[in-house]
Amino acid sequence: QERDMLKKLSVDRLCLPSPMHALSALGLLLTSMYTAEDGRGVSSDDDDIHQQMQPQDPEEILLAMERVSIMFDRIRKGYPSEAKAVAFILPPFLNDFFPPQDIMNKVIGEFLSNQQPHPQLMATVVFKVFGNLHRNGQTQSVRDWVMLSLSNFTQRTPVAMAIWSLTCFFISASTNKWLRALLSHVINRMGKLEPVDRKYFILAAKDFYNTQVIDEASRRAFTATFQAVSTTDAAYALLA
Repeated sequence: QERDMLKKLSVDRLCLPSPMHALSALGLLLTSMYTAEDGRGVSSDDDDIHQQMQPQDPEEILLAMERVSIMFDRIRKGYPSEAKAVAFILPPFLNDFFPPQDIMNKVIGEFLSNQQPHPQLMATVVFKVFGNLHRNGQTQSVRDWVMLSLSNFTQRTPVAMAIWSLTCFFISASTNKWLRALLSHVINRMGKLEPVDRKYFILAAKDFYNTQVIDEASRRAFTATFQAVSTTDAAYALLA
């Protein structure tokens, strides 16, 4: 099919080092993926079409995941302007084509990677992906992913990056609009660990604990995670 040929061509071009070729290829890839079989445009606002857009066949899923990996590579290896463009497009693309269990591990892993030169961009990707999950009624999925990932965040070094990452993560998981409004300010404080940064961290962590960690087993697991690193920083000790 012509649409499949366009997808293959765009993926090949997306791997080229030239940002001009790569961004043109990205536009072509998105156009081919958002075009329905009958040639009509699709809307991510239509729930039925949203379900149809998600790949069902195992081979289709593998190909789609390959495209996602290439997009993450462009954020990691591309020029800053290129990385910014891809990071802007990525959250709605992931929301439209993938269930959360297929992509959250990749999204969180990229955010935590020490090889990621644009952690601030990845923080916005996590924020928007979680926001989409909340809007889709999947707050439980957000809670589960945060709980599963906590120990990976606390092990990040240096501790200033760990606390910054956790603060962004908890804010992204929050449904409180006032707390979510803090994200852009917190993002700009990356690498700092002053008293105000610890306050933001405690505020965001307690919001998550009080509003989303409901069952006793999860509360114990949350506390134990920070107990294990309580000697690393005073902010962790306050949550232990």
